Amino acid sequence: MRNKNILFWGLLGSGVLFVLLLIIIGNILTIGDNIAEIHPYLSYAFYGVTVLLLFFLIVRPLLSVFTLPEIKAGQFLDDDMSDPGSKAARKVAKQLIGQGQLDLAEKNELNRLLKSGQDPSEALGRIFDGRLDRMDDIVHRHAKQVFISTALSQNGRLDAVLVLMINFRMMKELVRNYGYRPTYGQLIKTYTKVLAAALIADGIEDAQLAEIFPQISRGFLGVIPGLGTLSSSILQGTGNAFLTLRVGYITKGYYAMAGQGLSRRQLRVSANKSAIKKLSLIVRESLLVFPREAQRKAKEVLKFV
Repeated sequence: MRNKNILFWGLLGSGVLFVLLLIIIGNILTIGDNIAEIHPYLSYAFYGVTVLLLFFLIVRPLLSVFTLPEIKAGQFLDDDMSDPGSKAARKVAKQLIGQGQLDLAEKNELNRLLKSGQDPSEALGRIFDGRLDRMDDIVHRHAKQVFISTALSQNGRLDAVLVLMINFRMMKELVRNYGYRPTYGQLIKTYTKVLAAALIADGIEDAQLAEIFPQISRGFLGVIPGLGTLSSSILQGTGNAFLTLRVGYITKGYYAMAGQGLSRRQLRVSANKSAIKKLSLIVRESLLVFPREAQRKAKEVLKFV
């Protein structure tokens, strides 16, 4: 059953990736053809830079996540592993030290426990709890980036690339923060959700959300001077930020429940609740810098006019 579930998500993710690649590659070729009219070598340079950007911003973060060891953090918390000098706990501690993701104080404490032959389970528990707390800040920060970027871009194709890039970077930071990755099955599901979020971001530009939700655009957005005409863009950014929050909290849920029974429904419900609860804060904080970012972007555009 587990293999069938992984196969389903793998096929679904592959299908969504194929559609996204068609969209992205099609736009790259279109831009390249336009540049080629100026000079062929300019188009070659554009293709080369594009390939490098896709590798460093999308492919490399993906590979860095899948090459980390699978999380086994829950095993040293089991009752039968609670004996002093637990092999499982010592193995996890050595792996964490070797990966270089520890603070100096954490590294010194684990080294001291290992050298003295003491059980590092309690220290590991504190370290992993601290990593979970840091995840909220990481998810929060990247959701704000998605909101501001996609609200300002005004281009569905660019929104898709931005959502993909920022979510991949968020996943990399979440995983490296913890030092371990979820299972391959969980990663495949999560990245499928990231790809789906990018595909939604591509289509949300044409959805005319301000017309679909007129009461919202005339409500809390309409009372803010100067934002009435930007309501559609802000709603698009809000939708993309929600999807990013959901992906982040699902990933955090995999870590929080590592080594324990995992209810997919409970995980989805919890992630949705957390995303909805955090969304209003993301929007409020983003709107504080949104006018400044919009002004900066307008100045950059005027340079080329």
